[in-house]
Amino acid sequence: MKDKVESLFQMSLDCMEDAQILFEKRRFEAITNRAYYGYFDAIRALFTTKEIWGKSHSGTPAKFEEVFVIIDIFPIYTSKNLRFLYGGRL
Repeated sequence: MKDKVESLFQMSLDCMEDAQILFEKRRFEAITNRAYYGYFDAIRALFTTKEIWGKSHSGTPAKFEEVFVIIDIFPIYTSKNLRFLYGGRL
C-alpha cells in the first residue's frame, strides 16, 4: 500500500509541476486539467491510506467530504476546489 500511496502522490506532484509550467507559458486552458489531476491524484493517495476506492471522478468530492472534510481534517473549500476544477477540465 505504501508504494501505491507514494506513486499516486508523485503523480499529483508531477501534475502540479506541469500546471506551473503551463502557467508560465500562459496556456491557461490546459492548466485546469493538470491542476484537477494534481488534486484528484492527491485525494486518491489519501483514499488509499484508508483503503477507500472512489467509484468515479464525479463521486470523488462527495466521498472526500464524507471521509476527510466532515471530521475537520480538511476545510470544505478543498472539495469545492476539486468540483470547480472537475467542471473546467478539458
